[in-house]
Amino acid sequence: MGKNTMRLLCASLSLAMVYWLAEGTLSKTDAKKGATKKLEEKKLHSDKNVQDRGLVVVDPKAKDIILEHKSYCSKKMKERHFSGDVLGYITPWNNHGYDIAKIFGNKFTLISPVWLQVKRRGKERFQFTGLHDADQGWMKDVRKTSKNIKIVPRILFDGWTYQDFESVFGSEDEIEELSKNMVLLAKNENFDGFVVEVWSQLGNQKQMELIHLLTHLSEALHEAQLKLILVIPPAVAAGTNQPGMFTKKEFDQLASAIDSFSLMTYDYSAPHRPGPNSPLPWVRACVEVLDPDSKWRNKILLGLNFYGMDYSALGTSGEPILGSSNKIQRTEETAHCGKIPVTREENSQWNPNQISHDCCCYTSQNLLTLSAEKGCSDLNKIWFLKTKEVCLVKTLKLWKMIRGNHKM
Repeated sequence: MGKNTMRLLCASLSLAMVYWLAEGTLSKTDAKKGATKKLEEKKLHSDKNVQDRGLVVVDPKAKDIILEHKSYCSKKMKERHFSGDVLGYITPWNNHGYDIAKIFGNKFTLISPVWLQVKRRGKERFQFTGLHDADQGWMKDVRKTSKNIKIVPRILFDGWTYQDFESVFGSEDEIEELSKNMVLLAKNENFDGFVVEVWSQLGNQKQMELIHLLTHLSEALHEAQLKLILVIPPAVAAGTNQPGMFTKKEFDQLASAIDSFSLMTYDYSAPHRPGPNSPLPWVRACVEVLDPDSKWRNKILLGLNFYGMDYSALGTSGEPILGSSNKIQRTEETAHCGKIPVTREENSQWNPNQISHDCCCYTSQNLLTLSAEKGCSDLNKIWFLKTKEVCLVKTLKLWKMIRGNHKM
């Protein structure tokens, strides 16, 4: 990939950060194994960013990851380097995300707590659930830190049957009622809009009707000065060159109506097909297929996965790697080995100048089998797009990018 091409890709894409992991914690030490010592973590702030500290490298050491993952650059915590929109999801399985949003709010333009569901209870009757999770005090604190940030909770169309969708699609009154109720909900709860996740529920069916519903909802929200962000599946089906469920045709029809599109450029692999989470050529293709002429690139929120997957050797199961997992052993003995233990596929080779290579994580006895050479750590991988190369930087936590340690 040439320098100009990479620069164009970096400059034209907005970012969506997906936080899917629990906070990394050191494993408990067996009292009978007193000889094994834990590495001490640096908990004080640093006045240098990760580049100045020599941490942005292709092959970081496990020891450095453990020592440095809690130390962020205090001088850069409020400084923003990326001019486009940045959307951060806050999930129930990582409550630390609430603190991150308060401390580093200036790094974001949009924050989406995963809170809400809308259920259809009958003709023109809709119920919103999940409001018990909405924390008005936290929202106030976030806005105090960052005056321009927008809080846009994610909302699911929960429990909707095919008949429910057909009934709403076939009635302008139902569409009007749903839109009105969502506007009232936002106003009553001090939301700035919504991230709507609905497209994948219908597969490739009823696309025109769904576009009509979303356009109407967008108009109602915009009239009330509220935002609508739509979650969309990858434009290129994972593992194939076939079109996904959301193509350029649908994108063109909605681009002028929707504020932003949260593009799901992650979860490329699956338990039956273990492999990388987000191979860069595929990510790039998903963007270029939707908007080859770069007309609406500022509306595409590129999904960046901040988690790794743990696959069984038999290819029958897979799950996110959590910091609390007992499979992750972070001891001084392991860390001083230098690199994280590596198991690679037979005959595979890693070339840092070749972006087509990606990492894959598998289970093993006591040690997490990881490809440090390929840029996959014990918790996650972070893509840093540079002018001439793609550096894969590994951390024990998710927060390096937004803590001012890297220009964003």
